[in-house]
Amino acid sequence: MSKTKKAEPAQVAGEEKEFGFSFEALKEHSKDLFGVKPEILEGALFYIKHQPITKTEAKKHIDAFLSKEV
Repeated sequence: MSKTKKAEPAQVAGEEKEFGFSFEALKEHSKDLFGVKPEILEGALFYIKHQPITKTEAKKHIDAFLSKEV
């Protein structure tokens, strides 16, 4: 009988999977993590606050939110 091995997904050297955080956790530490008030984070993540989000994704949304013209 031959045993088959499951192929592990190849990881790029130096690339780590980021952990997803809840909106409330990011909001609580928004000043420390991103240098913005919790109100800014609420506006930036308004449509995605019910799902886990990484710090990198949150930062992208914050930057896009702050660069919008009023």
